Amino acid sequence: MTNPQGNTAARKNLEAMTSPITRQAPTRMGLYNQAATRTRMGTNFGTSAFPQRPPASSPRSPLIIGR
Repeated sequence: MTNPQGNTAARKNLEAMTSPITRQAPTRMGLYNQAATRTRMGTNFGTSAFPQRPPASSPRSPLIIGR
């Protein structure tokens, strides 16, 4: 009695452990990427712990025309 999911997981783990780490993308390894962080934070980069978000808009009713 074998576990096909367990065998697949074991094979994928072995492949991940044997692949050369120098050929993996930095984001795949969980490393910091300044360009991506700067894009996500916007003008708050270096000044706030919260990313820049556009102001919340109030929902409009689809039944009101001309507003």
